[in-house]
Amino acid sequence: MKKDFIDFLAERKSIRKFDTSHRISKREIEEILSLAAKAPSGNNTQPWKVVTVMNKEVQKQLVPLSFNQSQIEDAAAIFIVFGDPLEYDVDHLADYKARNEHLSSEEIEKFKEKMTKFYEMSPIDKGPEALKLDCGLFSMNLLSAIRAYGYDGAPMRGVNFAGIKELLSIPEDWLPILIIPFGKANEPGRPKVRKPVAEFTRFII
Repeated sequence: MKKDFIDFLAERKSIRKFDTSHRISKREIEEILSLAAKAPSGNNTQPWKVVTVMNKEVQKQLVPLSFNQSQIEDAAAIFIVFGDPLEYDVDHLADYKARNEHLSSEEIEKFKEKMTKFYEMSPIDKGPEALKLDCGLFSMNLLSAIRAYGYDGAPMRGVNFAGIKELLSIPEDWLPILIIPFGKANEPGRPKVRKPVAEFTRFII
């Protein structure tokens, strides 16, 4: 099991050539997203929002907004990941906990007081940096979940997010994180040279 997981990590590559005839079911996509949502996030805020595009006509419209990269149209589907700052709102968080954890009104008030103090002490944890971190953790989990289901994908940021938000009627305050086109690989990804551990690690022993 350990070796299988090590191989799974070691063999990851970004795939940009897809089998254009392959289709992925909505049920499979929902299972992939459910698995990805096990990712950690600060205070369990889960600030990610995902727009899933499975419509070929829409994918074609996204191509010119993605600098004409063919994988946008060729992929079986596309995940577009955004971060929603509303998920860091204390009242919003408290409402989620009240509905899902069945806390008493006293426990909810204590939670709100704790979170208010936390954000006053560390405002960065409710800003764009936090959204990028939390949604980055989710996105890496999403890439792994895609592979676990026998598919491949590639994270992309070289796109016109403003145009994409306008085309898909995305809320203005959602922060774009990345796009992941995915599907059945049509050819293997190119190997990349990685920096050795000694080059990016400092040990304090």
